[in-house]
Amino acid sequence: MKTEIPVAFETDVLIVGGSCAAVSAALEARKSGTRVMCISAYSYLGEDIAATMRYHACESLTQTAAAGFEQSVWNTVATLYTGNRLSPRNLKYTLEKALLDANVQFLFMCRPYALLRDGNGKTAGLVMANRSGLQAISAKVIIDATERALVGRMSGAEFLPFKPSEVAVSQVVIGAAPEEDDLSGLNQVEVKELPAVQNGREGYPAWEVMAKAQIKDAHPDTLARAEAEMRTKTWHPAQVLLIDKCLMLLPDRLKAGATVDAWTSAEKINLEAFKVSGQSLYIMGASASVSDSVAVELMKPVNAIGIGKRIGQAAANDAKSPARIEPLTAFNASNVSSKSSAQKTVSLEKGLSICRKDQSYRYQEKKMITVDLDGLLPMEEMDLDVVVVGGGTGGAPAAVSAARAGGKTVLLENLFQLGGIMTEGRIASYYYGNKDGDRWVGFSNEVDEGVYAMGPNPEYTIESSKWNTEWKKEWYLKEAHMAGVGIWFGSLCVATVMDGSRVAGVVASTPNGLVLLRAGCVVDSTGCADVVASAGGPTVIHAKDHMAVQGTGLSPVNPERHYYNTDYLFVDDTDPLDVTYSFVLAHAKFENEFDISQIVNSRERRQIIGEFTLDPLDFLANRTYPDTVVTMCSNFDSHGFTIHPVFIARAPDHDKLVADVPYRCLIAQELDGVLATGLGISAHRDALPLIRMQPDVQNQGYAAGLAAVMSAKLGGHVREIDMAVLQKALQEKGILKAETVGGHDNFPLPKETVEKSVQSELTAILDVAVVMGNANESVPLMKAALNSATGARRVKLAVCLGLLAENAGVDILIETVQTTPWDKGWHYTGMGQYGFTLSPLDAAIVALSRTKSKKASAVLLTKLKTLSTMHEFSHIRAMAMAFEEMPDKKAAAVFANLLRQDGMAGHARAFMKQATENIIPSETDTTIRNHELKEIFLARGMVACGDDAGLGESTLQAYANDTRSLYARHARAVLTKAGAAKNTKPELVAAV
Repeated sequence: MKTEIPVAFETDVLIVGGSCAAVSAALEARKSGTRVMCISAYSYLGEDIAATMRYHACESLTQTAAAGFEQSVWNTVATLYTGNRLSPRNLKYTLEKALLDANVQFLFMCRPYALLRDGNGKTAGLVMANRSGLQAISAKVIIDATERALVGRMSGAEFLPFKPSEVAVSQVVIGAAPEEDDLSGLNQVEVKELPAVQNGREGYPAWEVMAKAQIKDAHPDTLARAEAEMRTKTWHPAQVLLIDKCLMLLPDRLKAGATVDAWTSAEKINLEAFKVSGQSLYIMGASASVSDSVAVELMKPVNAIGIGKRIGQAAANDAKSPARIEPLTAFNASNVSSKSSAQKTVSLEKGLSICRKDQSYRYQEKKMITVDLDGLLPMEEMDLDVVVVGGGTGGAPAAVSAARAGGKTVLLENLFQLGGIMTEGRIASYYYGNKDGDRWVGFSNEVDEGVYAMGPNPEYTIESSKWNTEWKKEWYLKEAHMAGVGIWFGSLCVATVMDGSRVAGVVASTPNGLVLLRAGCVVDSTGCADVVASAGGPTVIHAKDHMAVQGTGLSPVNPERHYYNTDYLFVDDTDPLDVTYSFVLAHAKFENEFDISQIVNSRERRQIIGEFTLDPLDFLANRTYPDTVVTMCSNFDSHGFTIHPVFIARAPDHDKLVADVPYRCLIAQELDGVLATGLGISAHRDALPLIRMQPDVQNQGYAAGLAAVMSAKLGGHVREIDMAVLQKALQEKGILKAETVGGHDNFPLPKETVEKSVQSELTAILDVAVVMGNANESVPLMKAALNSATGARRVKLAVCLGLLAENAGVDILIETVQTTPWDKGWHYTGMGQYGFTLSPLDAAIVALSRTKSKKASAVLLTKLKTLSTMHEFSHIRAMAMAFEEMPDKKAAAVFANLLRQDGMAGHARAFMKQATENIIPSETDTTIRNHELKEIFLARGMVACGDDAGLGESTLQAYANDTRSLYARHARAVLTKAGAAKNTKPELVAAV
């Protein structure tokens, strides 16, 4: 498939990877004024130390070599080490701050997909892949600082062939050394005690376990299984922290113009061993053209930093070469004439095509280039029954159940542990969910019992609904490994394989290269509908039409504390700029913590548009279905404000609600061969607080894994599985009750039920849901009821009618708005938000505007003039919503006057460096978001009414360039709708 991608960034030196050596090269190259940019697949810098927990290797920085580094950053790291304060957080933030201060751009969670060459055939940049799609970065010189020289291998450079061999594998273990009996399956084992890993207050004992593994080839599945084996063998119940990466010293290194056989020093080593012949490309690290002994030396931070400094200098000099010659075209080793005999050839069967249809809104104004993805094939491939993309709360269970059901399964996990938010995100406690007595039902109960039995002294009782995060990570790893799942950590779906409208597999970016995975069925457990979006399936883009996004956060990591819930951000997980900003902010915010979680604890993400969309009106009125696959339970902890009309008419209660979820919510419209789980399923965004509970999502993921295997046997046709067979299996597992199996759809509701709800006092949310969800029957009944209604019921009937765009109660609404003083409104609240987010008066204002009655305009304008900046956000929101329904030029000046008040404007953040400024320590801060939301809604109201001296437009333009994606996307959508969109400058957004 050919696709258009933007040239999103232009730089002189592009560094791929975020190791200490990469940071050293970036700082050195930047000294001469060269433009420098770094991209990393991780959520932090310094992965060579932080991912492997080899903090003891920093001891060499405290020696005389450290004094020779001109960059103060390495002296800072050395000082932290000698002061017992070199925690993961301190290292990561120190490196981030150094790049920010040097004006070096960097992005996290981005991976190389292909190279660019110019009209002269010279290397001219990179195509990168991330959860926003594909983007090009033009560059004069590239430094490949990835662990396996991924860019070098893509370039067609010649590497030594991989021969079956005995490979050295090492892993750092924190907290307790593994038992000798557990290590018995490993070869030539050596355990060495290391200096303690510091946490500021105390150290954690550390050991390095070294072994030899027989590795037959360099296929990512082979290497992933070897790593999983090492992880499971070295685990001990007393470990306090599981590391991200093992180290493997693999033999297939670059064949360059020179080879270094003996180590001398970083200052004297021949840089030709790091240069790809004929290209502006350097390979940094143990994959360079060096011997085994030199490779070992290059893995030491002090040496790597020294080499990085020299390569940075060389790259800056190379970047003085003439400008690139257009046009830019993409290539990789699959389509270069010079590829070596060591490189494999992967073919694409007739009828299949590589697809990546989602593209970020940020770079729409940029120059576009055409890329033929079918010509950029990976060098490895694999045929499977099921690919599960995402190993979190839904994905890990899906992989386990698929493999147990006999499906040949690979699990791709972007991070380096399984369990997602409930483990890596430190939300180590169930809140709500479907229970049978004092136990969670189905697969979740198996998980709890399994985790509880992992060691002799469980930290929590099985009834506590809490867990040790390290135990739960390990339970999922062992269970998936034993079931035969290929567990590929650090791996991301970067494109889909399409057979017409059927998803027939994915292209996976792994630490060991790109792989073409053909599959009978794909389970999209990304939580962001990444696979569906890549395939061009319909999705809901959150915050485009509203700003009602559930709050989120990034939790601190303390080895002695497993539960740490936060809510101080809005984050778009699909946008690497937003994600990078959020991690920098978190590293700055929690300066006294050991580390920061590597996963954004999102409660709302991009979703598929499915065969059925679960609506609050469905579960509020107790709807049942013939294809229910899971029953979910929660109260309505909304973490923000709601938008559904039913919750304007009647605020949600604090009581438990129950929702049956049909299989059709997992199936994306227009696509076959793919099922979604978790936050990515098809549901109204106001249904998410009910259906995101961890025990229920685990059960849903388990159901998806079984359905995927059944679909794979049918050629990937997810709509053709035998629902009776699936439901029976889920009943046997305890996920479904017997009465749910083989059920029926009880909608539409009987006329008598609607009549009863209209006749009620409309105080129960069930009655309001019945009335709002059955407008054809309820509207005539409500109009008739107005004649005899009195008091509060009369107003509630008028509000319901107004929200349904009926003006029968307009006079009642006018009277209510005119005579009711501003009541107690609602400031934005994230953590612990229950109940209304628009007050009763706010609801009447919104309902009145939706009648579109001419009598309403003057009343709304009069009410707006009584609004002040001291009023709660909900009142500002209600007035903005009202004037978007009924624009009035006179209202623009009123909105403008409010926006010009002290403290109301200027809250947009266009630069990465602002993440480190004006930090509020609170883990649940809402003050910043209240300021920002007030500013945006005032500007929205102003623009809808024609603006006032361009103030509304300029305010939204500032947010259109915000680093925070949800604000930027929303502002652009509002401007576009108003016809006021102008050129934004996304290159400024990424600037430090």
